[in-house]
Amino acid sequence: MAEFNFNVNDVPAEENNNFGPLPAGRYRLVVLEADIQLTRKARDANDPSLGQYVKAKLQVADGQYQNRLVWSNFNVVNANPKAAEIGKSQFANLVSSCGLESIKDTSQLCGKVVSGEVKVTKDTGYGEGNEVKRFYPAGPAAAPAAGPEPTGGDAPLAF
Repeated sequence: MAEFNFNVNDVPAEENNNFGPLPAGRYRLVVLEADIQLTRKARDANDPSLGQYVKAKLQVADGQYQNRLVWSNFNVVNANPKAAEIGKSQFANLVSSCGLESIKDTSQLCGKVVSGEVKVTKDTGYGEGNEVKRFYPAGPAAAPAAGPEPTGGDAPLAF
């Protein structure tokens, strides 16, 4: 054991240290990471044809929740053709919102800024979380907002 004199009252309180879900709304998001992962079923069987998804890590670019993280998974290979179709459609939404028509590597998404419609989800195992329901082109940077932009249906967000 080492002697260490420490008092929490000597340390300034952290601002914005709430790690709960972001409030529902539109946020400017930067794609930090995007990678292909195997689903559990594909990993267990050591067979990529059974399931793959793109895992994207995004960071809020500005406003009250700047630097907070959200993740999106896009199911692109699945034994269920409908599941793969939905996942590919959602991934196409992200890619096109990044201003790209096609990609050869998921790293091409990294650093791109998009606008994302974030919703709060409930999961019995994990509690509340976030899901990016839809992506939009970000447009020019806006002045930092106090919170999420108000949602306005499916119309693209004008910055």
